[in-house]
Amino acid sequence: MNNILNIMKKEILRFILDKKIAFQIFILPGLLIYVTYSFMGYAMKEISQKEETKKYNIEMVGVPQSVANIKKDKSFKVKEYSADKVKDKEHFEVIKNNAKEKIMSEKLDAFVIFPDAFDEKVKQYNVIESKELPANVEIYYSSDKENSNTAYQHIENYLNEYEKTISNKFDINREKNKNNDKDFKSKYDLAEKKDNVDVKKMMSLFLPMLVIMMIFSGAMASATESIAGEKERGTMATLLVTPVKRTHISLGKILSLSIIAVMSGLSSFVGIILSLPKLMMLDGDVSLTNAYGCKDYVVLIIVICLSACLFTSIIAIVSSFAKNLKDAQTAIAPLTLIIVGSSFLPALLDNMTEQLPLYAVPLINIIMLINRIFSGTYGNAEIIITVVTSIIYIGILACFLGKLFNNEKIIFDK
Repeated sequence: MNNILNIMKKEILRFILDKKIAFQIFILPGLLIYVTYSFMGYAMKEISQKEETKKYNIEMVGVPQSVANIKKDKSFKVKEYSADKVKDKEHFEVIKNNAKEKIMSEKLDAFVIFPDAFDEKVKQYNVIESKELPANVEIYYSSDKENSNTAYQHIENYLNEYEKTISNKFDINREKNKNNDKDFKSKYDLAEKKDNVDVKKMMSLFLPMLVIMMIFSGAMASATESIAGEKERGTMATLLVTPVKRTHISLGKILSLSIIAVMSGLSSFVGIILSLPKLMMLDGDVSLTNAYGCKDYVVLIIVICLSACLFTSIIAIVSSFAKNLKDAQTAIAPLTLIIVGSSFLPALLDNMTEQLPLYAVPLINIIMLINRIFSGTYGNAEIIITVVTSIIYIGILACFLGKLFNNEKIIFDK
């Protein structure tokens, strides 16, 4: 046991005492993620605010009283043609053709034509009995022009909402202040806190992939340096001639390098947690930390530690076969693709995430459990199976690495 602890101490101190390596592994990942994501969030917020304050130029003909409020919409800068100007068909065609040309040259975003006596036609129209088609509102726009297409969508949504009000035959979950109070909590909604439900849903979409990639990157940086790097420098040979069992050396390296990987991953994780509110433009009253409980964080840390040990073991084994650091990094590159691809499995296996046998499959069990932790849908059975099987796999890999250390042809091959 003392030999394992001594190996662990040696490895950890080597990474911590080297200021350059310590900065690259423990501080730089979280700092880069925080700065990058915060900048992205700021940029997205600026774009969103510009969209909210942007005014779309539209021209309208025959605006009826029922939808006259559309002219007061802050998103639109409206020019309306009076009835006397459009009575002359030739003059009206000139106006319409000019509007089409302005839309194509992006001087105008939309041209809206309401039929004569629009309100009267709508009032008299009966969906069942009327033999004629309903009144048709013409909206000219260009779908390949961003502003024009957005203006069309705004106008269409406005008219669709109006259409709902005139054909309201029944209500669904009628309640007071439903549309006016942003903090409104429906009595029909049984969720404990809707904000947390939304946050968890967003977290479960992409955080599992980020967490897995952070842990794998930390393991790759430390394990390749410790195994292939020492082989290349010749220090591995010095270590192996010491009176220490090589299985103890392999286990000590795996545990110490896993700790390094976890510390590197946690640095990145902190950077993500701090920057996500800005990236996702969450309201100030919505807290990511409040969305999860103590048990969630404990289980997440356990799974992160297990994944770090698993990745470190795999990378250490691959690095043992490499002649130098460059060869090790090249050999590990395909593993990165496998890890990234596997992180999408929860979405692909959405209907199978409750199948307990899957939580005995290495890597898949960790990815699926992380996904369910962030979505808040995990159970004790999934935790137990994942933890037990992962420990078994790590033990097998550690023993295999010890066997490789006993093979001088592999270890001393340069």
